[in-house]
Amino acid sequence: MNTRFLETFVAVANLGSFRAAADQLNVSQATVSSWISALETELRVRLFDRELHTTRIAVAGAMILDKAQEMLATERTLRNTLSDPTEAIGRVRIGLVSSVVQMWLCDLIEEVARYYPRL
Repeated sequence: MNTRFLETFVAVANLGSFRAAADQLNVSQATVSSWISALETELRVRLFDRELHTTRIAVAGAMILDKAQEMLATERTLRNTLSDPTEAIGRVRIGLVSSVVQMWLCDLIEEVARYYPRL
């Protein structure tokens, strides 16, 4: 499932408008419509009731809105964890040929320790 589609779904649900969501996401309204349509096709449900110049969240959309927001929050947490090298914890095993050991292994270890101090 494309998280960009979920982000678009949440934006439309919160803003009540495809146009407002497009403005917030810096994409065209047609792109928002396309992404919502793709998500609806994947989930096999109608997420919004679209009538002349109004958009209301459908029952199925209301049922999944909280879960979609949770998924996006989890994705942000995952990305934040990966963006901070000081959070990397564990053991790294490296297999090397002897010429590498003599030429630049110490430099590599120092560099890794500087960026990933908990490894």
